[in-house]
Amino acid sequence: MRRHFLLPLLLLAALAHAAPPSDPAPAQPPSLRGAWRAYVTRSDVIVARTDTRYVFGNVGWALLTPSGPTHQDRYRIHDGKLYLYPAPDSLPEGLDPQHSALVATLELSPDGTVQAFILPDPVQADRAIRCEREPAPPELSPRALAGDYAIVQRRLGAADTREAPYTLTLTDRNTYLLTGKLPHNAPYATGTYAIRGASLTLTPAAPSQGLWDNPSFFPHDGALILNDPAHSVRLLPKDNQPLLATEPAQ
Repeated sequence: MRRHFLLPLLLLAALAHAAPPSDPAPAQPPSLRGAWRAYVTRSDVIVARTDTRYVFGNVGWALLTPSGPTHQDRYRIHDGKLYLYPAPDSLPEGLDPQHSALVATLELSPDGTVQAFILPDPVQADRAIRCEREPAPPELSPRALAGDYAIVQRRLGAADTREAPYTLTLTDRNTYLLTGKLPHNAPYATGTYAIRGASLTLTPAAPSQGLWDNPSFFPHDGALILNDPAHSVRLLPKDNQPLLATEPAQ
C-alpha cells in the first residue's frame, strides 16, 4: 500500500481536470530542484513513508520509484500553488494535457523557501501526500541508535498525545527491551531489531499482534516514526540523547 499510494492519486488528480492558470509562467524558483520524498499524512500528521520521490529539474519533473524514473511534463508555480503536468501519454483518452494538472499547496518558510508541497487525496479528505526534500541518509546503526526511547501515540484527528507507561531500550547488540508498566508476561517485551537502509524493524521474541507485530520505523525530524498509515506512533530519544540527523541532502 505504501508503495502504490501515489499512482492512483496521480490518476485521480488528473481526472479532476485541474486547469492551470493561463497567464505567463514566472521563472521557477531554484529551491524546487532535486528530489522530494513523499510521505502519507492523516489529519496533517505524517504516518507513513512511501518509496516514491518527486524529482525536479529546471523545467520538468519525474516520479522516481524503486522500479526506476517515470518522466513527466513541465511544472510551474502560481499564487502559492504548484502545478504538475503529467506526461501526455499517461492521461486517459480525451483529456487535454494542457488543462490537466496535479495541484499541490506550497508550504513556505518566512524567507519564501519551499518547505513542502501537499497533494490532497480526492477520495479521503483526511489523507494527503506531503513531499519534503529528500534528507541526507541518517546514520542508522546499532551504535547510533542505542539508548532509551519514549513511545508517544497520537489519536488521529485530535491534538492530544499520550506517552506509553513503558520505555523502549535499543542496545548496540541489535536487541531491544521494554521496561515499565507492561502487561504480565508480555510476549513483545524483548526481541531483536534489524536495520535495512533507512528503516528499523523490531522482531519480538514471541509472535505478537497489534503495534508489536514486527513494526517498522523510519527517521524524521529527530524521531523514529511507525510506518503505518492507520496509526501515529513516534519513538522519541530520552535523557537528551542526540537526535538522529535528517537534514536535507545538499
